[in-house]
Amino acid sequence: MTFKFTTTDDVSSLHESIAKFVPRYIENRKNDYQEFLGYIESEDMQSIRDYCHKVVGTAKSYHFHQLEEITKAIQKHAREQDLDSIRPILPHYDVYMRELFEKYLP
Repeated sequence: MTFKFTTTDDVSSLHESIAKFVPRYIENRKNDYQEFLGYIESEDMQSIRDYCHKVVGTAKSYHFHQLEEITKAIQKHAREQDLDSIRPILPHYDVYMRELFEKYLP
């Protein structure tokens, strides 16, 4: 399975009172992402679902629509206990997250 985004991020439309928190939000996602990789390695499906639930909810608030979209896809497979369907998405997720960190973190 190849993952393709159908949306784009749009943080430029955030109200300035929220936009100022974007770097901190991304820093938190960087820390969470490292934990997520550990959940994948240990095949901890409950923690994968919990991680995705948290990210999906917050990504939408910050207009990171691609982050929401890709974690929803992972979450769907985690609910089905289907790690084999998650694994092909991971390289796309990794590239997306690395680009996000480069763009928003010093």
